[in-house]
Amino acid sequence: DAGIASDLILQKLADILLYQVLRYHMEKNPARRAGWQSALADEKIRAALESMHRKPAYNWTLASLARGIGISRASLAARFRSALGTTPMHYLAALRIDKGRELFRTQGVTLEEVARSVGYSSAFAYSKAYKRVTGHAPSSEIRLAQAG
Repeated sequence: DAGIASDLILQKLADILLYQVLRYHMEKNPARRAGWQSALADEKIRAALESMHRKPAYNWTLASLARGIGISRASLAARFRSALGTTPMHYLAALRIDKGRELFRTQGVTLEEVARSVGYSSAFAYSKAYKRVTGHAPSSEIRLAQAG
């Protein structure tokens, strides 16, 4: 037992972290601010973002994400793309890559450990997604983490 209301506290901390990450992103990317503001103003898109940020390693599909927030797949895809200029699954892939990068930098874990902790079945699957999202292999990130 972790203590009274520990689940509630963790949930609130996750919410705070999500909003801090989004605020940081909006401050660093002012050209995209309007998209983020409209995304956060849309209750369904905000709920989808919160779900993905709370459980990035979960085996999300467009259908499961849409079902979880009470919207059709087509509506979620269209509203998400309109607000953020990308699909929910591409956003999730980028989120997982970012979380993996953070693990490399802060935890010094192996590629296999990172892959599993962010929702990929293997180091190969993570590497493939990493290259698709960033344009290069994760080995450069690993070298940077080991050097720093």
